[in-house]
Amino acid sequence: MANITDGTESKLQWFGGPLFRAPNTTRAEFTASWRRHATLAAEWFVKFGVVEYRQIHLPDAITHVSGTPCDGIALVALMPDPHPDTDNTGGLAAALQHPYYHAVILPDERRFIHPESGSNPILKQSPSFPLPDPKMGALEWREMALELGQGATEHRVIHGGVLVVEIPESIRARWEELDSRHP
Repeated sequence: MANITDGTESKLQWFGGPLFRAPNTTRAEFTASWRRHATLAAEWFVKFGVVEYRQIHLPDAITHVSGTPCDGIALVALMPDPHPDTDNTGGLAAALQHPYYHAVILPDERRFIHPESGSNPILKQSPSFPLPDPKMGALEWREMALELGQGATEHRVIHGGVLVVEIPESIRARWEELDSRHP
């Protein structure tokens, strides 16, 4: 379990960036869907080594992050690899092959997140629409969003490798069913 209150947070390997809602999805629908999505993704993330998962929800008044309208900032972190010369994304690559990702996570994302958003930060794919700086890191997005003023709220889902949200039993049962089929 990671202790990220000891200065480790800056040493974590962070992924993430802006999320954009799907066309014809209202701000309220996006916010409710994304919070529910957190409960779907949480146990799956923990299994594959995620020690931090945060959602920063942006209100309508500050949706123009550096001139780019976005609806939220997704932040995912892994513990740093003890071998700094290696890429520590193996866990996330395996996560994207898991049946739960294909049966639950991806279809849910497609319901409320713009098709060029969502898992793309993990896949290291940039959207075709312009971003202020495509190389901007996840923590830089976080700082920018939180500096924009009142109304930006950070919702922690996983902290220090521990779930900090309640997972409904129906979601947990689906996770356990699909995870039991995966070696």
